[in-house]
Amino acid sequence: MKTNKKAPLIFIGFMGTGKTTLGEYIASNDGLNYIDLDEYIVSQEQRSIPEIFDKIGETGFRNLEFLLFTTMYRTI
Repeated sequence: MKTNKKAPLIFIGFMGTGKTTLGEYIASNDGLNYIDLDEYIVSQEQRSIPEIFDKIGETGFRNLEFLLFTTMYRTI
C-alpha cells in the first residue's frame, strides 16, 4: 500500500548554522509544516530559554528538551 505521508526532516547542529533558515525554506517550498524546537519549548514552558537554564540548569534543560522533542515527534 502506498501512502503520501512524508517522513519528517530533522536538522541538528550548532547555533547559527542555518537550521532555521533551511527548515523554513524547505517547509514553505514543499508545503510542509515547520516546527522550531526552541520555539516549541518556550511556548510549552511560557519562559525564555535563558530563564529555563537559570531555573533548572543545563542538565534539566536538556532533559526537558528531550522530553518535549519526543512528545512533539509523536504528534507529527
